[in-house]
Amino acid sequence: MSRINVTGRFLVIIICWLGFSGLAQSQQAETDVIDCEKAEFAYLDGNAEEALIYLKRCRQQLPDYLPALTLLGKIQTEYGRYALAADTFQQALEQGADAELFAREWARSLIGTRQFNTLARFTGFQGFTPVMRADWLKQRALACRELNEESCARESYSALKMLGEELDAALGFAGLAIEHKAWQEAREQLDLATAIDRNDVRVLLTSGRLALYQQQYDEALELVDKASVLAPRDPLVLRTLVDIYLAANQRQEAANTLDLILSLSPEDPFAMLVRNSLEPNDKYSAILATYKARIEQLNKTAKTNDHTLYYLEGLIAYQSGSYEQALKAFTFLVKEKAFFPQTLTLLAKTHVALKQPGQAISLLEPQQETLLAEAPDSMALLIELFIEDGKVFKALPSWRSFAERYPQRLETGLLEVKILFGRGMHERAMQRLEQLRQTFPESESVARVSAVALSFAGDYPQALNIVERQLQTSAQAQLWYNFKGTLHLMLNDAANARESFENALRLDNKMLPAQANLAWLDFYQGQQDTALARVEQLAAQYPAQLPLQQMYAGMLLSSGQAELAKKRYEMIYQQDSAERTVIESLIAIYQQEGNTAGSISMLTRLIELEHDTVRNLLRRAQLYVSQDQLNRADLDLYKALPLSNGNATLLLGIANISIQSGNHRLAVKSLQQAGQINPADPLPPIKLAELYLNQNQTQEAGQVLKAAAGFTEVAELWLLKGRLAEQQGEGLKASEHYHHALRLNPAFELAYGKLYGLTRFGIGRAEFEKALKERVAEAPEVVFSRSLLGQYYYYERRFREAVPHYERLYLTAADETTKAGYARRLGQLYFHFAPQQAIEYVAKAEAINPDDPFILALKGWGEVQMDRKESGLKLLREAYTRNGQDADTQYFLAYTLNSLGLHEEARKFLTPLLTNRSSSYSQEIQQLQQQLMREPQ
Repeated sequence: MSRINVTGRFLVIIICWLGFSGLAQSQQAETDVIDCEKAEFAYLDGNAEEALIYLKRCRQQLPDYLPALTLLGKIQTEYGRYALAADTFQQALEQGADAELFAREWARSLIGTRQFNTLARFTGFQGFTPVMRADWLKQRALACRELNEESCARESYSALKMLGEELDAALGFAGLAIEHKAWQEAREQLDLATAIDRNDVRVLLTSGRLALYQQQYDEALELVDKASVLAPRDPLVLRTLVDIYLAANQRQEAANTLDLILSLSPEDPFAMLVRNSLEPNDKYSAILATYKARIEQLNKTAKTNDHTLYYLEGLIAYQSGSYEQALKAFTFLVKEKAFFPQTLTLLAKTHVALKQPGQAISLLEPQQETLLAEAPDSMALLIELFIEDGKVFKALPSWRSFAERYPQRLETGLLEVKILFGRGMHERAMQRLEQLRQTFPESESVARVSAVALSFAGDYPQALNIVERQLQTSAQAQLWYNFKGTLHLMLNDAANARESFENALRLDNKMLPAQANLAWLDFYQGQQDTALARVEQLAAQYPAQLPLQQMYAGMLLSSGQAELAKKRYEMIYQQDSAERTVIESLIAIYQQEGNTAGSISMLTRLIELEHDTVRNLLRRAQLYVSQDQLNRADLDLYKALPLSNGNATLLLGIANISIQSGNHRLAVKSLQQAGQINPADPLPPIKLAELYLNQNQTQEAGQVLKAAAGFTEVAELWLLKGRLAEQQGEGLKASEHYHHALRLNPAFELAYGKLYGLTRFGIGRAEFEKALKERVAEAPEVVFSRSLLGQYYYYERRFREAVPHYERLYLTAADETTKAGYARRLGQLYFHFAPQQAIEYVAKAEAINPDDPFILALKGWGEVQMDRKESGLKLLREAYTRNGQDADTQYFLAYTLNSLGLHEEARKFLTPLLTNRSSSYSQEIQQLQQQLMREPQ
């Protein structure tokens, strides 16, 4: 219609032009008019090349001739030069051309150059004829959908329906519903379309798409098969068949259909790319390589003028694993805004494939507004990258914007679940996941996340149930078999794990994860050499697969080959210094080696990557403290404080390390902030009060404990109240508080220790003994309480009561050094009432620890008891030289010297003991003093 109208207007203009031209110009004018007419008629006949030749002559003679300009835009559209066509049509509009005369071609050029806003916002179409208006509305609806402006698209389809285009309107509404997974609405609209024309290929294809998205593969295939009968060579029909076959895991049928597409279009590179991904084919690989080589040979100008060449070059490079080359192609296309934002997504994915998530994030993050409006899948990818990079604080606001714009999308719910897990809110995450499972019961993505979440939670049987259900319906059963194998590994079910991995490989014998998992299973079952050899072979075969390289390094480490593992990890780090798991492995190895500098270097790299920055600052600060680099530790702590973002746990970590570094001011500040953020948590005020008490700041400690009085069920609070009372000189009150702490927590060892300390001042002995005896009776295997009771009896000179406890401790000692200590104590006890048994235990202690000066003193005392005083004195003098502060050793010397008549020297050792209460021989010391007083000076 428009072409006839253009011709008519040509003739009118030509007649007017002839009427006002001079006679001398008539012959030349007639020639020019003929060229313009020939151009128009050639275009109407579909011969764009011939039309272009005549049009060139026409425009040379009539450069301002507006119909010729619009015809140029149409021809450019026919050649696919959409950018040039869009510019030409814009020029024609500015010169006053009627848009209706070239509306179809203009709309195509705008779609081709992704100028969706221009198409969607143009209101002049309302003055078009009904037929042309309908054509424009169809293109406008496509543009609105690309802009993710559902209301705009619905408005266009409603207008189409008003114009009588009910079939197109119904199909449009159905397409929108499918995009938003509104299956019921999609079905209703398709029922309307089917009632209008059940044999329309578009109706069958859209119905097939709906069935495909609902994973009803048989129904989808039946519908698209009908379409293929009606249009057996239609590219869209064939491509839809491929999609269904791939979704249903009918790879051979997909390959056959792709072969048919390639027989109709032998040089379709996009079909070859998909065909080659199904089954690497030397023929197609060679053709694609040829395409790639031809593209590379083109000069830059030629490639720049045809962005499709760059796009194809990038896709071929990406599929063949030439990520660096794909990176160059997609980087250029993104810079040119070509195929945007698809190329932006592909560029980000290329960075991810190159293990450069940071670059992918920096690429997508500034484009969030565009991604949100035009490419929600890319926005979802960005949020996913934030989560994987440990930057939940960035993922959360981006997800909120995404959820507000797309509340019904499945990705919205799945990302929410992952964010909740990232924030440690596991219970809420599982609840939300259950809601998604009920809303999308057939979603494989929900099933995958659910299974992974359940496995992290340790609920392997429930995760296996999900996997079994997916194995019955999934088109990618090999992936589920591989996951099933890992679950069985976690359950220590090696037989079923092996069977699952082998099933995965039966479906795809080149599946690398399954091969690696089988090797790991061999390693797990003790076939270390075989497993290491297999993984080493895979690592050499797939050098770019860094996870496989990491697995090999991990197996080397587990097999005790720490040095080889370290070299492998360091090699991987050289290839990719951004891989966090590799950095963490190196930190662990360096710490095991005592290489603190290496650990600090790796933590510094994690901080540079902005991964879990606060915790890594704290880890580095802790290492600085261990190296006595307190200024550097404080610097990290001060950096961490503003980044803690109100996280009470991080603030407590800052406080703990600040206390170790001696920075009590920062510790107080951190604890105060933690208490304000989470007033229901007793830990911040308890730590703060403890800090004040350690600094003898009793007034401040009292204020904190008074403010925390509501935590009456917390045993630690009563312990601190007891400490405060002690520091204030109120021993009885302290004892009451410590016993209250024990009533809340009978296993509270520190409270027993504090009560024991009070007994040394004669406070609460009977109550302490009663409480401690009850504890020993309730938990006879606990070393601390039994050891403390024995020690109490020892210093109370109730030696016979102490013996059974130390004998049990001796018999159940965990190591030889501890056993020697108990034997020594038993020797000390028995010397008070059974010297021969004492000597036996001292001999046992000496056999284990001959260099202990305490044991040496007891051995000398044993010699004295056996009336071998001279040899005993020699041993005692040696023991005193090595440990002159021990009161018992000094008493043994004084006693032995006195018995040998060396009274004056005996007095020198005895006199300091008269005011020393630490010896268990206090009564004997007084008796010896009385004897020496009777001896002449």
